[in-house]
Amino acid sequence: MLDRVITINNGHTLMEIAANYQNVYLQPAQTISLSCRQLFTDNTSGACRAPVYSSDNAEVAHVSGTGLIEAGNTGFTTVVLRDSGKTAKVYVSVRNSFNIPHFSGSGQLLNSYEPGNSIFPVAPFGLDAASMQSDVILAETRRAALNTLTFGLYLNTRSTSTPYTDWKTSQDQTITSRIQWAKDNGFHIIATGDDGFRRPGDDAQWTLNWPYGWQATQYAMQTLAGSGVGIAAEVVDEATMFWGWYPVNPSKVGQQGLPGQPGSFQSVACLGGVCTVNWPKHGYRSGRWIAFQGSIHPELNTLPGQPFVIQGTTQNTFDFLLNSSITGTLTSDNDRNLEMMLFAGWPCNAGTTGGKDHPCVPFTANDAVKTYSNWLRDAGLRVPFSWPALGISPPAVHANWIGQVAVDQGISDYASHYWDVRSGGRTYSWSNGVQQRTFWMKDAFYSRQPYMAQDRPQLMLVCGSSFSYTKRSPSSAYYDPLVDTLDQPGCDGSIAAAEMMTAAALGNAGVRQYHYDSNTPGQRAASALGKYMQTGMRPDATERNSKEIWQAAGYVSNLLTKVLQPYVLGSAESSPAYQRSITTAVRRGSDATMLMIVNGNDADRTVSVDFRPYKSDAGIIRYRLSYFYLQSDLLPDSSGETITLPKGGSVVYLFPFLNSTKFLQAAFLQPTLAAGASYAGISYNYIYSDHLSQLTDSVDCTNGCTVQVDTRLGDVYYQFIYSDASGTVISRTDVNKLTLP
Repeated sequence: MLDRVITINNGHTLMEIAANYQNVYLQPAQTISLSCRQLFTDNTSGACRAPVYSSDNAEVAHVSGTGLIEAGNTGFTTVVLRDSGKTAKVYVSVRNSFNIPHFSGSGQLLNSYEPGNSIFPVAPFGLDAASMQSDVILAETRRAALNTLTFGLYLNTRSTSTPYTDWKTSQDQTITSRIQWAKDNGFHIIATGDDGFRRPGDDAQWTLNWPYGWQATQYAMQTLAGSGVGIAAEVVDEATMFWGWYPVNPSKVGQQGLPGQPGSFQSVACLGGVCTVNWPKHGYRSGRWIAFQGSIHPELNTLPGQPFVIQGTTQNTFDFLLNSSITGTLTSDNDRNLEMMLFAGWPCNAGTTGGKDHPCVPFTANDAVKTYSNWLRDAGLRVPFSWPALGISPPAVHANWIGQVAVDQGISDYASHYWDVRSGGRTYSWSNGVQQRTFWMKDAFYSRQPYMAQDRPQLMLVCGSSFSYTKRSPSSAYYDPLVDTLDQPGCDGSIAAAEMMTAAALGNAGVRQYHYDSNTPGQRAASALGKYMQTGMRPDATERNSKEIWQAAGYVSNLLTKVLQPYVLGSAESSPAYQRSITTAVRRGSDATMLMIVNGNDADRTVSVDFRPYKSDAGIIRYRLSYFYLQSDLLPDSSGETITLPKGGSVVYLFPFLNSTKFLQAAFLQPTLAAGASYAGISYNYIYSDHLSQLTDSVDCTNGCTVQVDTRLGDVYYQFIYSDASGTVISRTDVNKLTLP
């Protein structure tokens, strides 16, 4: 094979435009001035020719023709810049307080940082006490600083006759024991409630109709909250997939939805024993069960367990047969209490009796979500909870389930963001791309912000998954591209690192990572042919990608939870804009200002960073992060620097307010030059020693050198690289662990 060098020269071509700010934070009546610059393909820039500014919501933030933003009402909006056929966006948040709402480790919602109480949870799906009984997994989880476990809150009886004492014994053995294990081993918990309420039929119906369902639900919530390590509860993941557009959907005849959102059926027209429901874009199919209540015609009021069956459908209507004859058209004018029981189509005991589905008796009520939310809220001792909506749902749906409306209605206490890549493809055959994934995360986040409660925390879903495929190889533990059938490629380490850092930069108060692989390599290898396999991150995986994602999460989680937590959960300030797919954040803590820059591209990007808006006369602390390294430096006082960020990589600066504030400890190292060597370089890395061989840069340490170490980040590993006068590498030392005095 021969290498080929390809030179691409786009000359001085306009690539994009950028404002001076990416994120703007203002209080009502405050102002800030925007400017616009053109960015060219030869890495030069210049002033925009004739920029035009507009605001999506002038009541929140008005922008003048010269780019002056004046804050109005509290809320969120986007200011758009246009010039020479290009656009750029500035995200404006108008608040009375700039503090980032977040969680405590014991289940409170906080609006100011409290040392020892505030927490930035990193919570992988599937990582719970049951999967951590291996000493190796426990040790690696601690090393990776994954501080929050996730498991079910409630054990469903799926029976209405189980005695409460029997349930409580099982609940304590299965769930309460896990809570205690988490507490004993220093972990926090974000619980899930799917077993209690995921499906309207086989989950929720049993919980709602068991005589002790209310008591048991509240016991489960109280136990979690009483442990002191419960952070929150996610009631049902992607709840809208099962429960609809709203927590309580329009169900009465002629009932309208919110402006621009779906409403209920418009009428029922019956002739003899055949009735036609008029419901534009209903989405129902033939064979589905339906039921009604509240009608002035008893023949329409469905008996428990005896739903009607849809016989035929069009886009806007469907038919069903009555057991007796009615003639006439029923509307809100002549039968105003006529109501469809929207969850009658969900079976109970699905497939367990005679191999068939069976209707629930009684049907699950239309206001079941509201009822269950009230049960959780009325538990007294409780943690905050949320109902995350389906990731592909439009912003209005997320507003209904996790936004300000949901908070006001008592449905959710905070926002938990699910989202999906919506570009219809993937960047590479083996993976999605960094730019692809971070773009769609930000698109989902920003599009929903006008509807979110800005004084409540927000969690973000991030990637922790490798290949999903159908197994075709008898003995393979992991995806074999020559044999197996690929469904989704998932992400890699660079994506995992970029998503976690981007989520923090956007203002989220924690991340839920999908997902931890609870199956060992041996268990995966023993799986049957034809089984659909998902590959999560795992520290002892024999697949490179799975382990790489775990370690990338470890680098990020150590930095976020051990060093940056007081700042990412501190007070937000306006942050600079550099170029497309570069995400920035500025936060102020009690002792320093933080500037975070995340490269959301699939290639290196070089940025010129201006320190002047943030620095004092103290030294500047810099953390450089990639999916395969984490390093720290103490920079001299200066006005800025130019730095190259790797794909998915980040740089974070801390600017202390006082010279006496120290974050790093100096460690002096002296090499012994190898025979024939005239130069010694040193490479170093936190946490994982096996990545040292991938590092391509080193620091001159020929005459000894000082490494600036943040002892909070764990072990530091280093290696000397010796070369001769021509630059040829002669040898490398063994990897050593740094010992501090």
